[in-house]
Amino acid sequence: PPASAPAEPDPAPSTPPPTPTPTVSRTPTAAPKPTVSRATAAPRPGPDARVVTRVNTLRAANGCPQLATDPRLTRVAQQHSADMAARDYFGHTDSAGRDMGERVEATGYDWSAVGETIATGTRDPAAVVEEWRTSPGRGQDILNCDFTHVGVGIADSPRGPYWTQVLATPR
Repeated sequence: PPASAPAEPDPAPSTPPPTPTPTVSRTPTAAPKPTVSRATAAPRPGPDARVVTRVNTLRAANGCPQLATDPRLTRVAQQHSADMAARDYFGHTDSAGRDMGERVEATGYDWSAVGETIATGTRDPAAVVEEWRTSPGRGQDILNCDFTHVGVGIADSPRGPYWTQVLATPR
């Protein structure tokens, strides 16, 4: 039988393709946005959420159930903090003369128990909770196992932030 000829090697590539030359644009381009993985970029909770977390930790250590955040109580707390900051006062009665119970009722929250803690000047959420915990009356409120809901509000002012925490139990 005739011998087969060895296969010829592939031809060597010719010269490499030319490198494209960059073009100059007169239109500015936006810098590319960095990509961040959702798994590693969880936003840090706001100071209001950190207050609730810290209060719930203290409550758990004292055998109390966790407080659930209620948007109506959060609204009452935020409005009261904003009112105190805007009008430069510190107290449980708002500038319209309403106490915490009246402010909570106005949202439609039908409460059987209600309490409020306030602070001003302290910037750190953990320090605010510690101030409340060690204050006569306020510490009793945050560790009152009968409360089931909470709302926290914060408003900045030249004196520092005003903090309000409203605790309540529905009827």
